[in-house]
Formats: sequence, structure tokens, C-alpha cells
Amino acid sequence: MRYNHIISLVLCCLFIVPILAASTTTVYASGGSISYSHVVSMERANDKLNWPVFGANNTGSPYVYDGSQTSVLTLGRSSMKRESKVDQSTSNFYAAQSAVAGDSMINAEDTAGMMNIQPNVPEQMCDSEGFLSGTGAASGNYPVSESYEGRTGVIIHGGGVYESEVGLNDATVHLSGASDIVTKGYLYGNTHSTSMKGFDKNATDLNLKTSEDVNYIGRTATADGSEEEFHGTFTSDYTTVTDAYNEMIEIIAKKNQATVTSISAGRVNETINETELINETEIINETEIINNATTTE
Repeated sequence: MRYNHIISLVLCCLFIVPILAASTTTVYASGGSISYSHVVSMERANDKLNWPVFGANNTGSPYVYDGSQTSVLTLGRSSMKRESKVDQSTSNFYAAQSAVAGDSMINAEDTAGMMNIQPNVPEQMCDSEGFLSGTGAASGNYPVSESYEGRTGVIIHGGGVYESEVGLNDATVHLSGASDIVTKGYLYGNTHSTSMKGFDKNATDLNLKTSEDVNYIGRTATADGSEEEFHGTFTSDYTTVTDAYNEMIEIIAKKNQATVTSISAGRVNETINETELINETEIINETEIINNATTTE
């Protein structure tokens, strides 16, 4: 059985996004042993890329890093097809698909990584006396930091097939690997992601952190020591928290600003009518109680 699933929406979007300048690579090989490697990294900042400098403000610009690495090594009769595309204009797009097959040894791995930093920089850095502003400074950006590391691959000694997909786009990651292994081998995948968020506009205090670890291995080995065919997939999709976080902050801000200014005339009348009805009911009940008591006496 070959792994021919539908390409994920993330990767499809990556391939059809118009790009002004791109590097495209296509590799096809068949018949003998194969060795292949590919490394790509992309860095972006709203202002400019600044390395930390002593005595300077090093938190000024949002920063995003995306990177990926692919390696393939086969021995014996094998074949390979791979297509990849890198955005060379704004460095925010990378997509690749690979397929490797062989009748002997296959060692293949795909990795994907991302780091996204939206820094906390108050709009007013200094007060009127030239000192750094405290908590009373003007509102600034909400700090957000997130990262993702993932990999998937195969170790095959008795023949099989491995297919993979990698997509990177502005802190959004798609990583997928699948394998059909005849005998003696395994498919693996693991990821680690973390996101950190702060609510205070003028401080670096952290009050939210989320992390996730995933580890997976699928083997041909069985409990009795024999080997059997293995078919498996490993897919990991990470979507940046920035948009959702900004939306949450906007909702909180609107909620804090919302005040009740008036009550509709209709609702006021309803309240008056309800009050009159309650009062009338109480009077009737009290009158009945008095009358009953008088009659008894």
C-alpha cells in the first residue's frame, strides 16, 4: 500500500500563494543508491533584523524564524522524487514534498522549526525627566513568544516507502510523514511546542504558558521477535497563536470599555408593571389571611 493521502489544506495554500520571487527545486532519481540533503531558513522582522547589542533596546521589532532540513540516504536499488519551493522575496514561505522507495536500506528525515516573538515595547519609553517610564507609561504592545520543533523520518533495512510534506508560512507549520515498511524498520515522529503570553502592556511579567510534547514510533517488530509489514502516518500542524491572542486582547479591551448608559423605556415599564403586580398579590394575600382569622374568631 502506498501512502497517497490528500495534501493538507495548509500545504495546498502554501503552494498556491502568489510569490514574486521563489527558488524551486525538483529532484528525480531511480536505479541506484541516493544521498540528498536540503537546509532552508527564513527570518523576518517588521523593522529590521537586529542582533542583541549592548546598551541598546533589543526588543523593538517583531521577529519570526522558520527553518527546515531534509536528509535522505539509501543503499541498494531505490528511487526518489522531491519538489520544494522557497520564497526569496519576503522569506515567509517554504513548501516541500518527498517520496523515497527502495528494496534495502532507507534513512530519511524531515524537520521543521519556528520561533515567533512579538515583543513588549511601551509607546513611551521615558518620562519627562528622561528616566525609563514605569507602569504609568502609555500603552504598548502585548508580548507573545512561541516556538515549534518537529521531525519525522524512517529507518528501514528491508525495503519500503517513505513520503513526507513540510510547509512553513509566517509561524504556521505543517509536518507530515508516512511509510509502508516491508520488514525491519520503523517510522518515528516527535514535536515540542511552547507559547508564552503576558497581559501587562508595560512589564515583562508572564501569566500564561502552554507547552506540548509528542513522541511516536511505529515498528515492524512484533512481541514474539518476528517482523511484519508496517503502515503508518505521523502528521503535526501548528498554527500561530498571534491572531487568536490579538483577538482575545481586543475582546477584553472592549469589555473593559463597555458601560451601561441607559435603560430602555420598555424595560422600565416592564419593571413597574412587575412591581405593581407583586404588590397587588401581596395585598390580596394579606387581606385573605385577615378575613380568615376574623371568621375563625
